[in-house]
Amino acid sequence: MYNILVVDDTEINLMMTERLLEGMPVSLDTATGGEGALVYLRQKAYDLCLFDYQMPGMSGIELLNAMREMDGVNSDCKVVAMTGTEDDNAADFFLDLGFDEFVRKPLKKEDLFLILFEMLDDPIFDEGVFEISQEELEKIPEGIREIGDIDYVTGVKNAGSAEDFISAIKIFCRAIDQTSDEIEKAFDRGDMKTYTIKVHGLKSTARMVGAFDVSDMAADLEEASKSIEHHDLSEETNRLLSVYRSLHQKIKSAMTECQRDEVQQKRIEDAYATLKDYADTEDTDLIELILGAMEHYDMPREDADRFGRIRQYLLNFDFDAIKKTLEEV
Repeated sequence: MYNILVVDDTEINLMMTERLLEGMPVSLDTATGGEGALVYLRQKAYDLCLFDYQMPGMSGIELLNAMREMDGVNSDCKVVAMTGTEDDNAADFFLDLGFDEFVRKPLKKEDLFLILFEMLDDPIFDEGVFEISQEELEKIPEGIREIGDIDYVTGVKNAGSAEDFISAIKIFCRAIDQTSDEIEKAFDRGDMKTYTIKVHGLKSTARMVGAFDVSDMAADLEEASKSIEHHDLSEETNRLLSVYRSLHQKIKSAMTECQRDEVQQKRIEDAYATLKDYADTEDTDLIELILGAMEHYDMPREDADRFGRIRQYLLNFDFDAIKKTLEEV
């Protein structure tokens, strides 16, 4: 069992790292900042650490330096920088800073496993390319698939599964109001250090869920903030926040519709189960009652057709046909 510490100020990144490593021989600890990470590092020996390079408060390099200065079991532990940079010279940059390696965010399963394979020298992490099946993609609710601003295929690949992508998109949605307010307030007060860190984090989390327009705009602003005067970024910052905030209602509406679909599907399943019981006892009145109640539901065509056939069979008191129809479920 390998002890691994992951440090990132963004909840969604920590959650996804945990999900990607499920089933692996690792004991994972997570911290949302440098101070919390140092508490872990003083108490426990780690085989590998992954530090977000750009964090508010104590940055990744400051955490690395503090760790190296500690007189303890982790002074020589291997440390990987997590970064959203696209710079082709990033490897040399991070090695010169003292990191053992770097991995680009958002973390993908194959990239993470490659890092673990290289750092821990254990073939169990030699996974190769991770593919997502069409069957897995079809598990994503239709409402989410229809949000044009989100590439759900990329989101599922990044998350590792449809279930984990849905968890990620919920976390992403919950963070929109707070993150957009933090970016706006930092910009308004001219705090460009905080502004750049927050925009940098948004770039990675948006790309993780497939929100490429938001991610690309955040990336452009992160780069522009290094050389362009703060007041000249006002128009593009407002545009980013407008597009980003618009995703909140789109995702919320899609998830609400998904929840309605789940409730409706549960009622349909309950109706089938009850009909099976009443078909066995050939209780015409109760079968008619259930069929009457289901007439008001906007259900999938397949289910509507099945209930329609059951109604026709009931008119002829053909309980064998009703039972055979219910066996389709």
